[in-house]
Formats: sequence, structure tokens, C-alpha cells
Amino acid sequence: MTTIFRTDFLAGPMNAHQLSTDPTPHLSEVLQFAPSIRSSQTCRETIRVMFSYPDSPCIVVCDKKEQPIGLVMCERFYLRVCSRIGRDSFYNDPISKLMSQHFLTADINDSFAKIAAAANNRPPGMRNDCVILTNNGRFTGIIQASDLNRML
Repeated sequence: MTTIFRTDFLAGPMNAHQLSTDPTPHLSEVLQFAPSIRSSQTCRETIRVMFSYPDSPCIVVCDKKEQPIGLVMCERFYLRVCSRIGRDSFYNDPISKLMSQHFLTADINDSFAKIAAAANNRPPGMRNDCVILTNNGRFTGIIQASDLNRML
């Protein structure tokens, strides 16, 4: 059985700064939902989650406290697991074997410019990975790299 942990994300302005005419966007304007799973779930279960949320570019792996511990970019994961060799060897393995442990997280209250700069300073192979947003350390949502670049 696959368990999907959905978290609520913020909608609308949070403080007076965001109500001003400041052209800098707030994270809530680009925040998106992404499903989250536990690290003990199998690759087969992760594929089911991925197909249940076809519009999500990633799946966030969280611990019991809903703190992010890994990132699964769906396209990369699908290509790896669905290769001829991947199906046999990875389906029953926990997702912790294939998740990326190198990912960018930011707090929902961090500045947009700070997050965009950090995202653009990642190694080339990771620049298109989603940024995981947290609120007090707990998974809140994601921002796609394309949205960060578009809003600059």
C-alpha cells in the first residue's frame, strides 16, 4: 500500500511587505504542490505516486517529522528505473537508494533573490532540479527552476 503525505501550501500574501508595490515576487506566488513519500517506500510504490501526480516534476522524500531528506526528479527517475535493467533490479529497492541526497532547500520566509541565486549556483546537472520549500523545517512545497528564472 502506498501512502502519500500531502502538505498544505500557502496561498496569498503573508505580510505587509508582500502587499506593497515591491516588484520582487514572494515565494507563495510560485509555490507548487509536490507529493511526498517516506524513504522506506519502494521504487515500485514511487512510480505509482509519480503516475498519480503526472503534473508534478518531482517527489520529495521526507522523514517522520515531514522534513525533506531526499528528492526524486520524476523524469530522471523514470528513465533510470524503466530501463530494461532497471525494472528488475530497482523495483523492490527502497527509494532511498535512488533519491538524490543533494538538493536545495529554502525556508518559505527566505528572500526570492537569495533562493534564485542559490539555485543558479548549483552544479550544471542540478540546475533544473526543483527547490524544496520548508516552513519551520517541515516540507511545504516546491519551486521549479524555470519559475525562478522566469520571475527574475
